[in-house]
Amino acid sequence: MSKTKQKIDTKDRDYWLYGIHATKAALNNKTRKIIEIAIEYSKKEKYMKMLDTISKSTKKKIKISYENEKYFIQKFGKNISHQGIAIKTSLLPVKSIKDFLINTKNIKSALAIIPFKVNDPHNLGAILRSAAAFDIKYCLLSKKNSARENQTVAKVSSGGIDNISFYYLDNLSSSLKVLKENNWFVIALDSTAEIKIKDIKSYFEKDDKIIIIVGSENKGLNNIILNNCDYKVNIPINKENMESINVSCASAIAFYELSKFNKK
Repeated sequence: MSKTKQKIDTKDRDYWLYGIHATKAALNNKTRKIIEIAIEYSKKEKYMKMLDTISKSTKKKIKISYENEKYFIQKFGKNISHQGIAIKTSLLPVKSIKDFLINTKNIKSALAIIPFKVNDPHNLGAILRSAAAFDIKYCLLSKKNSARENQTVAKVSSGGIDNISFYYLDNLSSSLKVLKENNWFVIALDSTAEIKIKDIKSYFEKDDKIIIIVGSENKGLNNIILNNCDYKVNIPINKENMESINVSCASAIAFYELSKFNKK
């Protein structure tokens, strides 16, 4: 096992996520290992019906504890919106590009996202929330210099993290070549590109499989990555008012445009 893979597998395996949306999505995720659930006393009646329904449908038997408000403040902080429910869970399984190619070999008209070196967990969480909203089911992350699944990502994604399958890439440039060899088209968001995001749909057929790459918060995408993409597209903005938009905002716009294509 490589040092990089070992780091991903063993660092902070267990963590707490909180909030009703994140908790509910995690409990419904068949690949998610749940260790225990903590519920605030005052919310017991509110959440028990939901937990009972999920338990019957997933056959998950989970330890539940009932705690006071002080317990949640000590665990998450005074100003955190935990909504009186939290679960202790393990990180989702680590999968490779080989797994991705096997799992998507026979599907059509799919969308996937590569947030390249997006290392802010708030941005990654926001990207995953938008991806889930537009039915994007796959996220490929670089093993180096990318945010990882954690409490912040789970909360900001509002359950999106449990509606998406994750895969890890050793080297993005070589991975893009492999992906294209396996019938995936690769689109990069690039502010200097000539093609507008709203026009990219005309370049594809309905059954095509498309991967969208978005760049890091600071440096965007380098030329090596851009040269390995099939198309580069831009999101027109008024640069007199604003030089650029946040990577999570740009991702949401791209998801919206391409989800329209997938449904045509």
